Amino acid sequence: MTRRGAVLVISVVVAVTAAATGMAATAEPPPLDSVVLKAKQAGPGYTRYTMDGGRQVVGQVTLDFCGGGYPSESLRQRRFQTIYAGQAGAPQLSNEVVRYSPGGAKQALREVARRVRTCPRAAVQSPVPGHGAERYLSVALIHDPGLLAGSVGIKMTVEVTEDGRKLRRDIVAIYQRHGNYLSGVYSSGGTAASRLAGALRAAHASADNLLRSDQLTA
Repeated sequence: MTRRGAVLVISVVVAVTAAATGMAATAEPPPLDSVVLKAKQAGPGYTRYTMDGGRQVVGQVTLDFCGGGYPSESLRQRRFQTIYAGQAGAPQLSNEVVRYSPGGAKQALREVARRVRTCPRAAVQSPVPGHGAERYLSVALIHDPGLLAGSVGIKMTVEVTEDGRKLRRDIVAIYQRHGNYLSGVYSSGGTAASRLAGALRAAHASADNLLRSDQLTA
């Protein structure tokens, strides 16, 4: 956008004054809309929707793998969660991007990695409002060179109770961090192969978005 000369002069004067007085100029964080996956990044034929409560922090949960009790939840500042619906039979995808206070995203990733090792065998109460007990029947790590260093990828089978019935759900969750941003890519439905492939494709694109966030401003 082209600025008028007067505005540009004022901006330069402010910047010089800040430097002269030792003040550090900090750019505003990028909007989460610039970091969350676009529909085409999820894959051909996918349409993106904002999840109910997808922009809320209060009353919404980010980390619920193997129950609650994640201290990093209190360090979240903003979040944006979207869902991606494809053709019949294709896995459903979701991307949740969260900005934390400094150090919070790194802490959240450590907490997820620790929970993989300590996931209870018995049923646990889901921290998600309106959800009941969940039992994690299997949990396995995913390793892929296309993910950011330190990422945590998980394949899981979860038994949930809904309306008195026990249902099994196969889910892939991939958590990645860059700076103060955490991205979670979730995949469910479809075949085991398509579910994993879809999650990895989306996670690779999410890694690119996270790395580009350094060049974005609000």
